[in-house]
Amino acid sequence: MLVDGVFGLEQGVGHQLAGMLVGEAVEDTLPLLAAGDHAGQPQLGEMLGNGGGRLVDGLGDLPDGELTVLQCQDDAHPRRLGQHREDRHGEVDVLRVGGTKDGLICVHVQMITYAGIWVNGSWAREFCRWWLIYLMCDGGKTMRFIATADWQLGMTAHFLDDDARARFHQARLDAVGEIGRIAARRGAGFVVVGGDVFESNQLDRSILLRAFEALRTCPVPVLLVPGNHDPLDASSIYRSRAFVDRCPSHVVVAESSEPIELVPGVEVVAAPWFSKRPEADLVAEACAALRPPAEGVTRILVGHGAVAGLNPDRDSLAAIDDAALAARIRDGLIHFAVLGDRHSLTEVAPGIWYPGTPEVTARRETDPGNILLVEISGASPRVEPIRTGRWSFTVLEEDLSSWSDVDRLVARVQELPNKECTAVWLKLRGTLSVTESARLDEELAELGTLFARLDTWERHTDLVVLPDDHDFADLGLTGFASDALRELVGLGAENATARDALSLLYRLSGGLA
Repeated sequence: MLVDGVFGLEQGVGHQLAGMLVGEAVEDTLPLLAAGDHAGQPQLGEMLGNGGGRLVDGLGDLPDGELTVLQCQDDAHPRRLGQHREDRHGEVDVLRVGGTKDGLICVHVQMITYAGIWVNGSWAREFCRWWLIYLMCDGGKTMRFIATADWQLGMTAHFLDDDARARFHQARLDAVGEIGRIAARRGAGFVVVGGDVFESNQLDRSILLRAFEALRTCPVPVLLVPGNHDPLDASSIYRSRAFVDRCPSHVVVAESSEPIELVPGVEVVAAPWFSKRPEADLVAEACAALRPPAEGVTRILVGHGAVAGLNPDRDSLAAIDDAALAARIRDGLIHFAVLGDRHSLTEVAPGIWYPGTPEVTARRETDPGNILLVEISGASPRVEPIRTGRWSFTVLEEDLSSWSDVDRLVARVQELPNKECTAVWLKLRGTLSVTESARLDEELAELGTLFARLDTWERHTDLVVLPDDHDFADLGLTGFASDALRELVGLGAENATARDALSLLYRLSGGLA
């Protein structure tokens, strides 16, 4: 039942969609909409007054729980969900509810771009948008949302070459698009981003525009909270003309700690950064004046920064008091807290989570590449990590002292999947002959063309190369080459430059030919 054709509805109406059929897309919906104007339609106010699943009833009877399809221009044979073509990007399906003229819902095949409902002669798009979100939230009984942080769009990635860097940048944008698709598939009513959306406030305009293009496909509201990389200071990217003019209307920037109603029944309290070095616990300040939320209101806190319990700099004025935050959750002032800054998926305490970055940014991250689907239907939120990352930063350690050790390391590297999106750092220890070292260098150089990066981590590598009697015996070195060999050997086996030069000399002289 859960397929790409109509995102988000499964969670809200469940079995009612079991018989949904999808026809071909139509380019112009206006002639179809005009046909829907007739007497006896329910008033918008009446429909809004319905509760929960009764919103569906306001559209007319659903015979046998089935949503049928308007006959579309190019397809006389409607198909069930899951049978649609995969290449139908940018098209819109028009669905008729209940086989009468009770209502129309427009749904993008790959993503809900907008939705509307034909009610008594009016095309009430905003109503249908909220209606869909309401269904996604299970008629107000269950609230689901996506928690994410630390997108770091536009990060430099100086450790990658130009080709790999371009793939890395695109993967981060692709992750944003994937977040929107997951929100729709899983029935999430909104998305919150806990800071560091952008790598800095000084970014190329093209990065910003590409970010908006990715965000534009998200079918639900998105809240961006400025962090330490993109604070709301005088040079804030969020206040730039390029941002203000082009930002999609469903994307909201938290510019204060005033509660924000992203969707009905949900209140978000944010703690945005206004400088790179705040001198106070911004989360504590945002929560200072909170009173218990109104009946039926779910309150989410979104902040950024290191919590005191995990912060190596415990004296930092900006450290978040996680104990105090946990107490506010126990007291019912907050139902869930989303934090950014820590790029590894981490549960700080019940109801307090770092989603981590949706795409890896550094070697030290222990579990990056995730977002959280949070479901709140009672006292205990249900949190489900969902994998979004495609890239891997991998560190391999190996002790080397023989040909078989070299073979084992090469085999480990060869077995790594998704090589073009994998950066590998090698921590090597041991002693090799010049011949063995040259073989290792040759194998790694060849494999390196397949990876985003493949290199030794020099600070953590202690590999000694000792020439033996057999390394150069059969190469017949004379003159300058022979003199160079003696000089390199004399520099000492632990000299990294001499080690590399010996390996190169060996290969250039015909070794491993």
